[in-house]
Amino acid sequence: VIFSATRITDGDFLQGVRYAGSCATTHSVVMRSTTGTVRFIKATHRLDLKPHYVARTCPVSFGR
Repeated sequence: VIFSATRITDGDFLQGVRYAGSCATTHSVVMRSTTGTVRFIKATHRLDLKPHYVARTCPVSFGR
């Protein structure tokens, strides 16, 4: 079994999506039951290179 998760908002286990200019940073976890491997992944996404349907402006900060 492989499990993966990416948070949208901040939580105790993972950070939520962060926006800066035309980039978004995500934090994810991937777990593999066979080997017990746990990987934390921090990815930067260039929103200016994504298809047109992806929002290119920062969303409301939700109280932060």
